[in-house]
Amino acid sequence: MTGTTYVDLLGQLSVRHDDRSVSIRSLKQRHLLATLALHAGQVVSHEKIIDALWGENPPATSLALVHTYVARLRKALQPGCDSFRADSASPSLIRHTGTGYRLDLGTDQVDLLRFLDLAAKAHGELATRNAERAEELFHEALRIWRGSVLADLDHRLGQDPVALNVVHVRLTSTLAYADLALERGHVHEAVRQLQSVTPEEPLHEGLHARLMLALAGAGQQAAALELFTTLRKRLSETLGIDPGPEIEAAQLRVLRQDLPFSGACGPRTAPWKPPVPAQLPLDIAGFTGRAEPLRQLDRLRAASGDPASGPAIAAITGPAGAGKTALAVCWGHQAQIHFPDGQLYADLRGVPPSAPRTTTETLSMFLRALGVPPEAVPDDDDEQAALYRSMLAHRRILVVLDNVSSSHQVRPLLPAGRHCMVVVTSRTEPTGLIALEGAQPIRLGAFTPQESSVLIRWLMHGDPAGAETGPGAELEQLSGHLPLALRLAVTDIDRRCVVSCSAAAATAPRTRHPALTSRPRTTPAQQQLAGNS
Repeated sequence: MTGTTYVDLLGQLSVRHDDRSVSIRSLKQRHLLATLALHAGQVVSHEKIIDALWGENPPATSLALVHTYVARLRKALQPGCDSFRADSASPSLIRHTGTGYRLDLGTDQVDLLRFLDLAAKAHGELATRNAERAEELFHEALRIWRGSVLADLDHRLGQDPVALNVVHVRLTSTLAYADLALERGHVHEAVRQLQSVTPEEPLHEGLHARLMLALAGAGQQAAALELFTTLRKRLSETLGIDPGPEIEAAQLRVLRQDLPFSGACGPRTAPWKPPVPAQLPLDIAGFTGRAEPLRQLDRLRAASGDPASGPAIAAITGPAGAGKTALAVCWGHQAQIHFPDGQLYADLRGVPPSAPRTTTETLSMFLRALGVPPEAVPDDDDEQAALYRSMLAHRRILVVLDNVSSSHQVRPLLPAGRHCMVVVTSRTEPTGLIALEGAQPIRLGAFTPQESSVLIRWLMHGDPAGAETGPGAELEQLSGHLPLALRLAVTDIDRRCVVSCSAAAATAPRTRHPALTSRPRTTPAQQQLAGNS
């Protein structure tokens, strides 16, 4: 019988002679062929064959039975060839060597051997930096894979060292191929190969990380993020652990659309980039004074970026109406060139009777501003904080946390990136933040008389006389030289009644402006002008 015999071990065992299928129905003969084919070209000892056929309890006549099964298998593979002699001139595929049997098939005649050969060549090309040829060879090797080794036979054969090794080679080859395919923009092929392996490797983070990037590159960002959520739950329920840095980094890259494509085949649209957040409130019109606090903020910003420290933190404190928010917002607008990745702002509502803003609310707001889709925002506070820190780790962002009630309210919102800066405003000094996180205190008091005069002159549209005599001086005293009270007082006064107001002030009790003791009734325009305390 002439022609070429092929044995396939990947998936179900099958035999072909040229293009004709060869039927081998006996289970023992199939186990025998599988054992010999796993080690094609090598001698398989009698003991190994007996163990593969019967396990720990072989019959007393096992060796004689092996000879019988070999003879029958020879006839099935090549009718008329049943010689047992090693020196026989018979062209039999199964050769007896005295200590065992050898199946004489070449690399191209056994799919498993062909797969291993192509994978080895691909890794060799990769080692020599021939990425294009390596990708071709990996792709050719992975196309051979039809399923698990000998999927239809006894599980003992799957524990053979060759079978175990080929599973490992398939995994490493898939990972290497995916890296090459993603770099070259072949995302759909990468998705297909990675998805074929993930059911067999449900906890492999590197595999899932690459699949996330491939899915996102194929325009399936939601599927990529859902894959992360599923793996995180599986790791927690199965092993009791959290996702490692590789899969977290992949999630972050998906969220940022930072995908590893250097050259796609065919036109591709530019990746979507989340907008740079610019959440600072409207700049304070006519901001004056506070020269030294502004210099303190500048010095703190200039000193940030130390590899041995975290983000710079400024804690602006002072009484109601001292202009803490105004200072933070005004300086933030002036310094925005130093924070090219944006500014985040949140009013934490730490002043009664308002209910304080929760950590979940603030982190969710920040994550959405950074481009995280709402469905991808974690429910757990710790997971939100971890994702928030990851997204800010290599960015230059200013974070303004206004109206803080305590250090505890601030800590989950602190970025880990040393190039970020945090400005906190509070009526009470956050001693814990200063002691443990190294926050720089910036304490605000009342304006000096000169600063009050400058502000009133601006509010009165540049009338110096109005600030130096008459109602200007009276307003300074009545307001306690606090910026908010000065603004509200001037806004409440009709300029056409300046003289009347001055006369009334001369006979009025020397009390503080209502803005400092009760909430003034102001129009929206006045509230915008005054700013928050």
